[in-house]
Amino acid sequence: TAKEDDKNQNVCVAANHNFGSCCGELLDLNSLNQSLDLLTMQQKPPGGLFCSEKYIIKSRLGLVYYHAQETLGKICSKHRNDIVHKMDVSSCSLCGRKRSKKGSGQMFVITYRMG
Repeated sequence: TAKEDDKNQNVCVAANHNFGSCCGELLDLNSLNQSLDLLTMQQKPPGGLFCSEKYIIKSRLGLVYYHAQETLGKICSKHRNDIVHKMDVSSCSLCGRKRSKKGSGQMFVITYRMG
């Protein structure tokens, strides 16, 4: 219903994903368009191994990020920082399997940094 949609727009999308309690300003998830280097997670102009911040966050939360029509969503400042800068890159974001010592290169970056 429209009332439920309004209520969900003011809730952090990470609140139900075991990331602890929310804190800070609620940001529009779809407006987080800065490009991040997938190796360092620092801001970088597009090119090479980079991705938009919103896609990294959505993939780590298991949200659909590959459709042209984006769903509404908000994320608090604390969860935004935790997901982007404090994520566990020792296990695959898709299956949870621990990476081997051999893993580097592009596929390592894609599956261990984002799903």
